[in-house]
Amino acid sequence: MILNNGTLTLTDSSAGKTGAVIASCSKTSALRNGDNATCVVNGGTLTRAKADGNTWHTVENFGNMTLNTCKIENFDGTSFAVTNGWNYFNPAANNPSAKPSATMTVNEAVVIDAGTNGLKNCRYGTLVINGGKITADEYWALSNENPSDVGGCTVKGGTIESKKHIASSNGGNIDIQGGDFRGPVGSVCAQNWSKKTAIAGGTFQNEIVGGQDGIGKYVVDGKAFVSEDGATFTVAPEDEAKAASMYKVAVEGKNVYLKGDKAKDAADKVAEKYKGTVDQTKFTVTFSTNGNGSVDPVTVEVGKSLTLPAVPEVAGYTDGAWYDGDTKVTGEYTPRIRRDAYCQVD
Repeated sequence: MILNNGTLTLTDSSAGKTGAVIASCSKTSALRNGDNATCVVNGGTLTRAKADGNTWHTVENFGNMTLNTCKIENFDGTSFAVTNGWNYFNPAANNPSAKPSATMTVNEAVVIDAGTNGLKNCRYGTLVINGGKITADEYWALSNENPSDVGGCTVKGGTIESKKHIASSNGGNIDIQGGDFRGPVGSVCAQNWSKKTAIAGGTFQNEIVGGQDGIGKYVVDGKAFVSEDGATFTVAPEDEAKAASMYKVAVEGKNVYLKGDKAKDAADKVAEKYKGTVDQTKFTVTFSTNGNGSVDPVTVEVGKSLTLPAVPEVAGYTDGAWYDGDTKVTGEYTPRIRRDAYCQVD
């Protein structure tokens, strides 16, 4: 066990990068960063010895900790792999003038692998996740349970995955600006006692996006969902989502834009699930040349016009033209119908 009450930089200087800190006693962590201490982790594995009764969190932070490069494991069946802040008591309960604070930053080259629960942000904890991968086999990969007005959780990147449960739980203040949230039954659970859940970015798997139970109500103004399959949703600026899409479904909470080769099927799927209405945002205009060369199809936004391509030369015709049905069209052409339009040369 390492107990740091000062300033510590942890590195792995072993030739094969196999260095490890192993917690072998119950109720002790492999690395404990004390009150007001500073710790930077730049390498190594932090884990627990596999023994009956050897349970506790692998890493605890009560000071200022930066995780740059490391692997943190916990498979004791009950504990979180990492805790930031005060999990079991309030250090200011009997001292109102106290100002406890624990700050943790998780960066790209960090792997947290847990059997039960991954990372927990506790009372007076400020947690920033810039990247890395946090995985839990059974329950939450990320749990933000800071009930105080000090601190909170900000997710900017990384992968947060639960193999059997919802990827993350919020019982405090959380700002999700990015990251890939994966869970077989959902991505984000905002508890009844949470104070703020704000979603401005990120990708969410198997999530409910509309209705009273959906995460759409937490998506900030100016943002919307975009999806290719109707099951995994990315939060993006609405103008960008619209520009990339072929269909839009208005659901209770936020608009969902569908893109890609299966956009229509995905739009129908979303509309059926949330009782929404499908609107086509773009369609494809194809050009038939009657065998006289080929002209690439053009995608156009509904209600907008496009500049028609040059008419290919057709043997025996002196005035070839594009036709939409029986109507000759030239120059700036606005398709008349909300479906894939078809122009033929005659």
